Amino acid sequence: MNQTCHRFLKAFGYGLGVLFVMLGTGRAQDVITLSHHYQQSDGTCCWDFSVKNANTQGQVINKIIVTLQGNDGTIFTSAGSKDATWNPTNPDDHTSSYVAGGSSIAVGSTVSGFNFCLQMGIDASPEALSVTTYNNSTALSTSALSLVCTPYQSFNKLDTVTVVASQAGTDPCFRFKVTNRNDNFTAIDHMVFETLDPQEGYIRPSSVRAPSGWTLDSVTPNRVYFSTFNAIDNGKSVDSFFICLFGNPNLTKYGWVWRAVSGEALIDRDTIRNIAATASSSSTGSPDQVTATNRFGCLYTINLKNYHVTARTLPSRLTGLIINSSTPGVTIASAPTVPAHWAKSISSHADTVYFQAGSDSDGVASGVVLSDFGLSLDNPSGNAFTLHWQTLRAGSVISSGDLNLTCSTGASLSDTAVVAPNNGCCYKLTLQNRHNSPPSNDYGFSLAIGDGSGTFDPTTGTLFTSQAWNVSLSPDNTSVRFSTPSGSTNFQPSGASQTVFFCVKPKTSGQPVTVQYQSYDASAVATSPAQSFAVTCSVVSSVCDSVRYMTTNANSCLQSFAVLNRRATPVTKVVASPLMGWKIDTAFAPIPWTAKVDPSNLFVTFSASPGIASNSEQTGFSIAFSGQKTSNSFAVQFATTNDAGVCLDTLQITCMASGVGEHLAQAGSLKLVASPNPFHEATDLTLTMPVSAKTTVELVDLLGRSVKVLANEELTQGTHVFHIEGAGLAAGTYYVRVQSLVGLVTKKIVLAK
Repeated sequence: MNQTCHRFLKAFGYGLGVLFVMLGTGRAQDVITLSHHYQQSDGTCCWDFSVKNANTQGQVINKIIVTLQGNDGTIFTSAGSKDATWNPTNPDDHTSSYVAGGSSIAVGSTVSGFNFCLQMGIDASPEALSVTTYNNSTALSTSALSLVCTPYQSFNKLDTVTVVASQAGTDPCFRFKVTNRNDNFTAIDHMVFETLDPQEGYIRPSSVRAPSGWTLDSVTPNRVYFSTFNAIDNGKSVDSFFICLFGNPNLTKYGWVWRAVSGEALIDRDTIRNIAATASSSSTGSPDQVTATNRFGCLYTINLKNYHVTARTLPSRLTGLIINSSTPGVTIASAPTVPAHWAKSISSHADTVYFQAGSDSDGVASGVVLSDFGLSLDNPSGNAFTLHWQTLRAGSVISSGDLNLTCSTGASLSDTAVVAPNNGCCYKLTLQNRHNSPPSNDYGFSLAIGDGSGTFDPTTGTLFTSQAWNVSLSPDNTSVRFSTPSGSTNFQPSGASQTVFFCVKPKTSGQPVTVQYQSYDASAVATSPAQSFAVTCSVVSSVCDSVRYMTTNANSCLQSFAVLNRRATPVTKVVASPLMGWKIDTAFAPIPWTAKVDPSNLFVTFSASPGIASNSEQTGFSIAFSGQKTSNSFAVQFATTNDAGVCLDTLQITCMASGVGEHLAQAGSLKLVASPNPFHEATDLTLTMPVSAKTTVELVDLLGRSVKVLANEELTQGTHVFHIEGAGLAAGTYYVRVQSLVGLVTKKIVLAK
């Protein structure tokens, strides 16, 4: 299940208000009144209540006990009282107790301000509780409560859903239209549709479609979950939530339950009954579908569609995929890509590859298409061949079929690099993994200036890649190595591209700087021959655009920002690239701008004409992010383009309940000064931080070996001084290297004894 759906299901457990209060019968009872209910930020549901002493015994009330009647996972999390003379406690998970420490509730009197909170289970039913009043140990009366925590019980107007039935072959199909009419003007960003009776049949995953701007999260046998970042505002409608059933042919009328959700709160729900529709007795189930897309040579992307449903095999996650060569002589060379949290293995005879999800939750959800399986084949003859595939659920075969393919390995290919000018002496390099003998993932690459024509310039622009790899710059700034973090699956798959930004400082202005690049596999072995390209520039622009936050919705990772054009001509394009394994879900642009998310979800391009005028700011850009979440914080690199080139800026995003965006200044404002330099006994390093950021300051020798770590911590905005003693150091040249989210800077220092 994807991350959005995890949030969605959690919302249902905790998004349920008061359904009704049922008082005990018989002799006069004390009166329990629920006056207010609310949700806390962690999803627990809380109620305030009052107690009126109306029992026939004529005794004061000095103790109240509220007890959960069921055992469905719901528990008390807290009990409270606004009256400080009462002592509220939770003796156990199923009990809230309130004991008077001073004034009791006199006959005919009412005391309010008692409260309790419940942690309710997923899709909780109305919760049954009993409230018993006491005089010391003598029970006076008991009342029953039935609670559901949702705000919609008090609404005068509810959202509405209409349905139109149709037929698709043998299936009854239903098209739903949702109109936001709720009283509290809450936007709807999730919808759930559930069959009223499981006997009506099972949802057919291959025949579920989301409206434009919405996403199908997942399918269960009787439920469909949809979500969007473009919520339905009050008074607006969205049509064409389309669902078909592998239906029961004995029925002529069907029913549905729908639920409207905002964020993590259930807004309202209702039932649509007696919808006229029929299912054919000849209806057959649907198998999963597996297709292959050729990338180049004999490299394929395998597309898996979880579409299975029959009377005996219900919609469920897929946790395994097996592909076997049925043609003698055709073998499996490698499986260069797998989905996140999946494993792969190839048989000893190289005729079968096994893909296996790490856990059930990592499997392919019903109705979802996954295209992250890579397969490279060895087909010496170049003739047509057949692959047999099987999809699995918990080790059992769900569907199977054959792929009839033709490919030829062809001439050996090498990885390619295409360089394009950026601002001043900065450049954008597009690297594509194209080596095919055999295809494999790239885990790193290097750039080097070895002929003395110039150096890399980390003070002008940040060195980074769209893959968010680690960056290591040599002390003399003549080479840089990019590599995947240890243990990361954030490699560059065969056939995939990534973007690299770098800046150079030519030895002679206007003369070519020759850059050599080479890519490597997981063992640091070169995957392609080294190749070179030349760039020519003169000066570096000192003025660049900047990006800042407007608003932050950290719970949904939806960030809004503004772009300030600080240059002389209009900015017509803005490219945003999340780093550190994060990706883009959806992007929204202000009018008249357009937003186009790349199919890789690694970057989004905003474009407009005439664009942002000089010295003007454009607001209204928004991006929703998702990712590996190894950390709640990640960086987003922005490239703004006008006819003079490209500027780079970085935003640091924190995506958590209380997270806020934090702007990082450009790398050019990170400054390092050494004085005296050269030095005989000691020198002081003065580092100026434009903003607070995690930073490493390290003294290294000419071979790049660490001599001393001066700092490895969060450095605050402002000036920091580091003292280096010459005692214990050999005379010679050293480098001070500063690495931070703000940028990279290296300073040469000389110890003369």
